[in-house]
Amino acid sequence: MFVVVLLMARRLPIIRRISLSLLIPYIFMVLVATIIVRTPSEEPSILLTPFRAFKEAQTSDFWDFEVRANILLFIPVGFLLSMTINRINGYPLLLGVLFSITIEIVQYFTHRGVCETDDVIANSIGLLMGYVLFLLFKAIELLIKKLRAHYLQKHQLKHSQTK
Repeated sequence: MFVVVLLMARRLPIIRRISLSLLIPYIFMVLVATIIVRTPSEEPSILLTPFRAFKEAQTSDFWDFEVRANILLFIPVGFLLSMTINRINGYPLLLGVLFSITIEIVQYFTHRGVCETDDVIANSIGLLMGYVLFLLFKAIELLIKKLRAHYLQKHQLKHSQTK
């Protein structure tokens, strides 16, 4: 499936193909870590109290690690989705949040992990951080293009004056 998607994307610019080729295995890795390798429990587990884990993280190393791990796990998703879609809008964030919610729903119905609102919140923070990295990347890219155009214009002006 991975190869088929990349073959279908061969008309995309190289940077978007690279982003897509990194995004697909990363999403699979996220699914492995959050669902596939987990042992199912007998009962589904759900925690809908928002910011419970964030409060617990202030006094517990376990919850501190959990919140940080959920944030860090989704930074690459936010960045790679944005690079693949290559749009400065909320669409990559929406897709990322839907992916996070889907993971939580699958965890609930398969009894693999705890379906938590805090996971979606932490994942969304990570998505937003990845999106901000994308915006910084685009700003640097634009700055480089402007500096290059300015240099070329100045160089051409100098070259035409010496003739």
